[in-house]
Amino acid sequence: MMTKNKIITVCGSILVASVLFTQCAGPVAADMTQILSLVNSGQRIVIPKYLYTDGVSAIAQYKVDRTTGLLTALGAATGVPASIAQMTGDPLGRFFYLAHNVGNSISAWSINQSTGIVSIVGQMTQPNAFGIAVDPSGSYLFASGSTGFMTYSINQSTGALTLVSTLTPGATWSLSVHPSGRFLYSGAGTYYSIGVGGVLTSLGAFSGAGGTFDPTGQFFYNLSGGNVVAMYTVNQSTGAMTSIGTIPTAAGTGANGCTGCFPTYSPNGRFLYATQSTGISVYRIGATGSLTLAGSAEVGSASQPVAAAIDPTSKYLFMLNYASPYGVKKYSINQTDGPLSVPSGSVFIAAPANNPGQAVATSASIAPNQ
Repeated sequence: MMTKNKIITVCGSILVASVLFTQCAGPVAADMTQILSLVNSGQRIVIPKYLYTDGVSAIAQYKVDRTTGLLTALGAATGVPASIAQMTGDPLGRFFYLAHNVGNSISAWSINQSTGIVSIVGQMTQPNAFGIAVDPSGSYLFASGSTGFMTYSINQSTGALTLVSTLTPGATWSLSVHPSGRFLYSGAGTYYSIGVGGVLTSLGAFSGAGGTFDPTGQFFYNLSGGNVVAMYTVNQSTGAMTSIGTIPTAAGTGANGCTGCFPTYSPNGRFLYATQSTGISVYRIGATGSLTLAGSAEVGSASQPVAAAIDPTSKYLFMLNYASPYGVKKYSINQTDGPLSVPSGSVFIAAPANNPGQAVATSASIAPNQ
């Protein structure tokens, strides 16, 4: 039973394509099912404290105002070893990892929980590293590359990686872990069971590609080429997917702006957002997983939304630009229908050194109603 005025911190992460949303580390560990339960039961969620974006060869660091969601730049992290393909993080918000396709490596980073400043922990060799994903327990990191799918164990104190196993052949595709932690999916259209010790076993092919699971793991969505979002149900026992159709993106939102970017769902499980080259399509998620187009958000001719992250309250969406001007823009989310609007006083925050980005990460804490 919760005590009045007692603050409880729980942690969890959602990886959506190249979008990483991480909730802060704390004394109580919880997976996304627990967090979603808190949201649905009316718990108060604090706005994220920090936000990170990865660029071509830099990590931008921001502080998030917990009342307004406005951003303050903290500068760029130093020591990025090579250009960045994708980012992912552990579910406790202590560490995150970067895949360096050109640099043939994966770098590990620790997050200072007091300042938000990140520092490099070390590197592991991974030829043509591209897709990376962490299991919900935070014990293993999975990576795709030209020499195979690698499983690494994560040091729970430092975040350092140790190679555990390799499954060949390899493929330089993005990766998604099922919220149950039992299955891994590759953008190449193959999927795997995750066994003891993080060992992967091939389960064959599935009809989808890289994409996004809803918080419960019952549904899966991806931007399948052009201007279409594909929808699937997921068998919770076998991991197999069944198509339930496709739905067009909104008119005027352009083509898919990023081949490695997936749709983004709101933590309350009600809305899905698809970033395109000139706009963002907004969908409502039905009880059976089917989507209904609820509108779109135009971002202007100078912008190209490449990724997005949503704060734990589902009140704000942070959009990352891949075209000039590079940086992050904040939108408010209509809590009834899901449409986006630019709130009064919202400003565009430029990325350090004009580096475009492909991922957004935020940290937050959850507290009970007072």
